[in-house]
Amino acid sequence: GPAGAVSAGAKWQVDGGAFQSSGATVSSLSVGSHTVAFNSVSGWTTPGNQTVTVNANQTATATGTYVVMPPVTGTQAARDYSSPGMITVTGELSYPSGSQLLSLRWQPLLPSGWTLNSASGDGSPEIQQGEIVFVGTLASNPVRFNYTAAVPDGQSGPKEISGVAEYQLSGMVNPATLRITPDPLRVNPPVYHSADYRDAR
Repeated sequence: GPAGAVSAGAKWQVDGGAFQSSGATVSSLSVGSHTVAFNSVSGWTTPGNQTVTVNANQTATATGTYVVMPPVTGTQAARDYSSPGMITVTGELSYPSGSQLLSLRWQPLLPSGWTLNSASGDGSPEIQQGEIVFVGTLASNPVRFNYTAAVPDGQSGPKEISGVAEYQLSGMVNPATLRITPDPLRVNPPVYHSADYRDAR
């Protein structure tokens, strides 16, 4: 249980066998100890494995309780860009307190021709094959970092930066992904006023 987790696909298995629905009974088990495991359900923490002792001609029960996980959120912010030049984007990932962040990858979707240049901040982020991989300890909550991107010459007008974060928390069997907000982040070239170009003559 609860019912929300069951309707979201919560199931269990004995000794690595086929997954069963909540309330189902597995018969013909041998007398002795057996391991009951639960599948992962998106948005819910997975109950730990349980050892159940089966006695002859008796039904043994195991109960696993899934708990709703607060949402994981990823945000991004940036100032104007210069062309040619660099732009710095600030990223932040927040996750439920009490959970441990096991892994994090941040995949910026930059305008055409823009390239990732560097990254710094919590979790020792590094640029690897066009994405940001956090290779250090992810102890901070939220995880805050910056990355810079090189902007080529000839860029003008509003541009859009999107992104996807792939993360894995304690209790999750597989990583999950989320879209970074705002989606997209809109950035503009600096606006110059005529006073900025006062003739020095």
